Amino acid sequence: IYLQRIIADAHREGIDLRLGFMPFHARLAESMRAVGIWNDFEQWKKDVVALIENEASSAEQPPFPIWDFTGYNSINTEPVPLRNDKTTRMKWHLDPTHVSRATGDLMQNLILETGGERYDDFGQLVTSANIDSYIERTRDHRERYVKMFPKDVKEVKRKATKTASWRNKP
Repeated sequence: IYLQRIIADAHREGIDLRLGFMPFHARLAESMRAVGIWNDFEQWKKDVVALIENEASSAEQPPFPIWDFTGYNSINTEPVPLRNDKTTRMKWHLDPTHVSRATGDLMQNLILETGGERYDDFGQLVTSANIDSYIERTRDHRERYVKMFPKDVKEVKRKATKTASWRNKP
C-alpha cells in the first residue's frame, strides 16, 4: 500500500519517478529457491509491474519505468572467492545482498538514461508485456549458472536443508 501511495503521489505531483528491482548475487537467488520462495518473488515482481501500470492508468499518464536487475546475468553470477581467500575482492558485490559502487554506476546508466558502461544482460526495463518472457529468460540463464557453479548450488542447498528445522517452526 505504501508503494501505491508513492506512485500515486508522484503522478499527482509530476515527479519523474524511476524504479528498479535491486540486484543480488545468484547465490542469494539460489537460497530463495532452496527455501521455496523464488516463485513468490517472481509473482511479487509481476504484481509490482501491474501496480505501476494500474496507477498510471488511473492517473491517465504513462507508467513510470521499472528496471529489473535481479536474476542470473554477468554481474549477479560473479564468482565468489573461496572461503580461505582473504585477498580477492569481488568487483560487483560486497556481499550477497549489497552491490558495489561499480554495480550502482551500471544501474544509474540505465535508469537515468545516461552514457557510460553497460552490459547487455544486466538490467531489463519490464512491463506487463514483457515480464513473463523476462522471467522465463531468467530461468534459462539459471540453468547455465547451475552448470557453471555446481559446487555453489550444492552448498546453498546443503545450508537450506541444515536450517530447515528452525526455519519452518510455527
